[in-house]
Formats: sequence, structure tokens, C-alpha cells
Amino acid sequence: MTLNPKHKKLLDKAKLNGYLSHGGGNTDNLQNTFYQWCKESGSSIVKVSKGSKYAEVSIDMSTTETIVNEDAQSKIKSLFLLYTEKGGSVGCSAYRCSFDKVPIEKTDELAKKLILIYASGKQ
Repeated sequence: MTLNPKHKKLLDKAKLNGYLSHGGGNTDNLQNTFYQWCKESGSSIVKVSKGSKYAEVSIDMSTTETIVNEDAQSKIKSLFLLYTEKGGSVGCSAYRCSFDKVPIEKTDELAKKLILIYASGKQ
């Protein structure tokens, strides 16, 4: 898969930060390439999908051989009120967590916290 220069830059940044942050448009190749990198490196898939005002922030452990304990899931759910606007939602399981309606300016901080909580709660 060949990435355009913009997507190549986003992928390099994602590998450095541990999560992929991107805006709209066709990002299928970028997301697929990031997924493959996560799978090969045993990393969780952490993505920030930005809209004009809000974003969805998600973490997916399907590329790892671990699940997340209930304590870590509880900590993640507690972030919901801190990081989502009214009308937002959160869904969590042992393998995946997703927040929507996250203000753009809070996305990087939330992505980093999710990575830390998931790392501390692996089973």
C-alpha cells in the first residue's frame, strides 16, 4: 500500500506517539497501514478520528493477546464525563473502548490516558 506524503507523515507521527490522529477524507490506506503496524508490533490500535468540532477516540486491543481488567475498564469509563460533551457516549469492553463527541482540543490528552490505563490493566 502506498501512502501519499501527508498520510506518510501522519503514520510516522502515529508510530512515535502510539496513536493515529487524522481528519476526514479518505484515510482507508492510512488506517489499514497503521493497523498492520500495530499488529506486527503487538501494539493496541488507538485512533483519533477528527471532525470539524468533535472527534471519536478509540482503543482496540484486537492486535494484542491481552484483555483489560475490570478496574481499568472502570477508570476508562470515569474519563467519560471529563472528556465528552453533553450527548456524547462511551462504550467499553475487555478489548475495545470508544468515546465520541470529544472536543478536538482534548483528544491528544485522552488518547494518551487511554494508552496508559490499558497498559496498566492488561491481563
